[in-house]
Amino acid sequence: MKRIYLFIVVSIILVFSLLSCYEIAAPEVQIWWTSPLAWDVYQFDLLFDSSYTSDVRADSVTFWVRNGVDAKLLGYYAEFYQVTRIGEENIFLYQGLPYPLELNLRAAPSRKDTVRTSLFNWSIHVREAVEEMYGKPETEWQSILVRVHFFGEDAYGEGKEFNVTHDYTLIRID
Repeated sequence: MKRIYLFIVVSIILVFSLLSCYEIAAPEVQIWWTSPLAWDVYQFDLLFDSSYTSDVRADSVTFWVRNGVDAKLLGYYAEFYQVTRIGEENIFLYQGLPYPLELNLRAAPSRKDTVRTSLFNWSIHVREAVEEMYGKPETEWQSILVRVHFFGEDAYGEGKEFNVTHDYTLIRID
């Protein structure tokens, strides 16, 4: 009888130790869709409309969590690059300040299901990049690559971080 109790106690301890070793994976977040992919920008000094801002607005970006781990989007920031010729590496200009936010990204219970979460009407501050682009002759600088990094962590408090990027373009209009 004592052996049965000992077996049950050891089994329970093994089950709890195995469950406590279970580790939550980092969320695998992908961008499913975004709109627009580029913005036409004018030289700020030529604009007389006082309502014009220094930002460009994106209609939406839609996220998809692939691996079933709920995630929390904590913010985004943009890096700006001068676009060079094909085959050459783009030239890094600067990194913008982060935009904090909090958006829960729900995961599908299985890989067959698709749960998507969208962020609508978000903006990127581009004034410095546009001023720099218009400071050069038109033949040298037609567009700027805006690489937006969305970052966050798992929704369970485990501290598993993710970072997903998407490239947009600022197009010079003369």
